[in-house]
Amino acid sequence: MRAGVHFIAVDFVNADAAGGSLDELLTQLKEAVVWVYRHAAEFGGDKSRIHLAGHSSGAHLSALLLETDWLAEFNIPLDVLKSGICCSGLYDLDSVSRSGRNQYIRFTPDVVARLSPARHANRIHCPLVLAYASLDSAEFQRQTLDFATRCKIAGGSAQILRCEGYNHFEAIETLANPFGALGRAALMLIGVEPLPSA
Repeated sequence: MRAGVHFIAVDFVNADAAGGSLDELLTQLKEAVVWVYRHAAEFGGDKSRIHLAGHSSGAHLSALLLETDWLAEFNIPLDVLKSGICCSGLYDLDSVSRSGRNQYIRFTPDVVARLSPARHANRIHCPLVLAYASLDSAEFQRQTLDFATRCKIAGGSAQILRCEGYNHFEAIETLANPFGALGRAALMLIGVEPLPSA
């Protein structure tokens, strides 16, 4: 708030509770974005300056939010999301569908095709930071770099950010620090310089 930025932490149901439906998780997050857009003025926010960040499964879902046709689905501006940070996500569900996650997520060919953001990179039209931890597994790193390549081929703006010395669970903690890797990236996307510490 000292930098004039509101932070909203959005939760979503776990896959088990959703009966293995990734669509249910995505629907909840879409509704959250719409709520923020429609109620921003009530908490002193600016509905024309909504930025997004997500980590791990949240990064996958954030990428899907960045690809959403907001005008067609909710009658709000297509560019409601001004930028995005996706950290340590998996963006093509093919390999995920062949992992242990298929025990609690309902992967079908349709789900893999529709909900693999790397396959629809041309739908992202805002600045995007694709981050990963240097100690992430090889698949997280590979998918991040592949998604960035696909975004660039599609004409988008995708910057790669490697969080050096962090593991999969630690990298997101740098978002809370205005001088951390993700915190600095977020403020730059928003257009705010971090203030010196008190």
